[in-house]
Amino acid sequence: MLLLTKVMGAQILTAFTGPKNLSIVPAVNTYVQIQGLAWPAILVGWVAQSASLGMKDSWGPLKALAVASAVNGIGDIVLCCFLGYGIVGAAWATMVVTNYCSFYDE
Repeated sequence: MLLLTKVMGAQILTAFTGPKNLSIVPAVNTYVQIQGLAWPAILVGWVAQSASLGMKDSWGPLKALAVASAVNGIGDIVLCCFLGYGIVGAAWATMVVTNYCSFYDE
């Protein structure tokens, strides 16, 4: 995913956003590339969540998602509002939380 967004990200995003929204493509491309770093952890998280649900443990994934949502919200506020990172800060906060949530489920 990271390689695909690195090589063809701008072209693919331009196809999604259309010619009227070309000004947002660089910011969205940066966001998507940062999120691409989280794909290995996302896959591990999906497997761990499926295993937990298969063992009839619905509270473990629910707790992990509740904590992750709170941490993501705090990270967004700190990185975007106070430190001024904007969309890049939102991407990093989401990626960190995704990695935490994935490994918490294990």
